[in-house]
Amino acid sequence: LDAVAERADAERGTPWPQPRASAAARVHDDGDRDGWEQDAFARTRRLSRAAVAAAASPDDDRLAEVLDGLWLVCEQSSWCWPAHDDVLARHGAVLADVDDPFLDLGAGEVVGQLAWLDHLLGDLLDARYPGTRARIRREARLRVFAPFVERRDWHWIGLDGDVHNWNPWIHGNVLVAALRLLDAPEDAGLRTQIVALCVEGLDRYVTSLPADGAIDEGYAYWWNGACRALEALDVLRHATGGAIDAGTVSALRETTAFPHRMHLGGPWYLNVADGQAKPPAAQPWHALHRAARWVGDAEAAAHAAAHRLPGSPAADE
Repeated sequence: LDAVAERADAERGTPWPQPRASAAARVHDDGDRDGWEQDAFARTRRLSRAAVAAAASPDDDRLAEVLDGLWLVCEQSSWCWPAHDDVLARHGAVLADVDDPFLDLGAGEVVGQLAWLDHLLGDLLDARYPGTRARIRREARLRVFAPFVERRDWHWIGLDGDVHNWNPWIHGNVLVAALRLLDAPEDAGLRTQIVALCVEGLDRYVTSLPADGAIDEGYAYWWNGACRALEALDVLRHATGGAIDAGTVSALRETTAFPHRMHLGGPWYLNVADGQAKPPAAQPWHALHRAARWVGDAEAAAHAAAHRLPGSPAADE
């Protein structure tokens, strides 16, 4: 926590990363997507660090830093990663259409981030800067909730039978955002509709898992596929007071074991496709540990716990 806060304080007052329109358009030129994405990722990561620092000690300077980052994200023309946008096919344009937002991994990540930020600091921000929470909700509605409900041809829903890791990744973020940001009495119907669609989508993903829980995209994709599903279903269990509890689904218990079953020893894992045989050691092991305890898999929990360094936090940046 101290290291994150120190970095956040050091960044305060420096220019924020700025994703550029020319970098977004470059995707349709030479195919380079990295320039825009790295600036966008740097912006949201800085916002997360600022939020953690403000939560630890919410002084005016730290809250102002959060507001600046949050407002920049809300002013950003698109949360969709340009490489995913279908704006060229639909509108013949190379830059995002603000009136026809594309709901992809990037938009899902941003709305999820804003929902958790609102949960963490919403009251403090609105007390200091009235109107902040209303802006978050406006952008979430226009960029995520409306397209999610109104356009049901998203390829990641899996209606064509091709169910992949985008499904739980996006549904999980939309679920969190709907539960948190659709909190006005008049939003109850929309919240119910979106939660029901998320449950339907997650069910489609879980149904696609084989009996042994194996992920055909490999170990590297497990973290942003099956692990995302486990996290989303855990949120759903909490939100419903345990009324919806998927922890007894056999395929989910089996997929929780997938990471340690792919472990060859040391830093090596059996991987496929574009996954590395020696993947990064920094993974959200706390998420696997929580899921393993939920479904009752002691071996999976032990594998996750083995990656916890003594004296270190359970999670970091």
